Amino acid sequence: MTPEEFAQSAPGLANIRHVDRIKHFAWFILNEEKRERFQPSDIRNLYERLHYAQPSNIVQLCRQMADKRPPDLLRDGKGFRLEGRLKKQFDAKYASRPATIAVDAMLQHLPGKVSDEAERLFLAEALTCLRSRAFRATIVMTWNLTYDHLLNWILANHLGAFNGAIPKRFSSPKKSGITISKKDDFSDQLKESEVIDLCGIAGMLADSTRKILSEKLTRRNLAAHPSLIEITQYQAEDVISDLVNNVILKLI
Repeated sequence: MTPEEFAQSAPGLANIRHVDRIKHFAWFILNEEKRERFQPSDIRNLYERLHYAQPSNIVQLCRQMADKRPPDLLRDGKGFRLEGRLKKQFDAKYASRPATIAVDAMLQHLPGKVSDEAERLFLAEALTCLRSRAFRATIVMTWNLTYDHLLNWILANHLGAFNGAIPKRFSSPKKSGITISKKDDFSDQLKESEVIDLCGIAGMLADSTRKILSEKLTRRNLAAHPSLIEITQYQAEDVISDLVNNVILKLI
């Protein structure tokens, strides 16, 4: 995680008190940069990199945080580190779980398996959203990547079977007479759920794959529309893992 990505993942970092910002920076240096100690100069460097106005007394603030009881920082001859209770709080809030690391790696290695320019853009944005802990946006962008991949797969491999399924799915003359010839035709004439249904009717998708797509479309809709429903990191990781492993990498 870069300092910029950490700043995005820590809402309000630009507006909190200097002592609280120093705690955040201390955690980043120790956890993400894998340092055993930090110096006030390391804190100053992060202020400069993130373009935050600096306090004039960073050294004094660090010493005060180490001298208070209970301390926020521990100090020895090698420098400063976070006190254990604070480290635990920051770990719980910001540290990547093994599953998150695996999902991040999965997305990083995916570009070599997708060639479409739009898919690469969706992939890059999904990875940025995940690293920034924007889990609603992660789900939306991962769905966009998957659905675009599905449309490309239909156009390249199964367009005849797909068009043949349309009169079987719809009874109205307006719908049953639809013919798809290019990607824009899908969004102009069919809903995403209808495209998934037609793939099933045409026998292009295994029933398990169709169910995954239908389920994740519902999850996308929940994430995309304003609501009080909490979208968690675990949900975002599940969507990525399921769609990448069971749809994108299968439809080639």
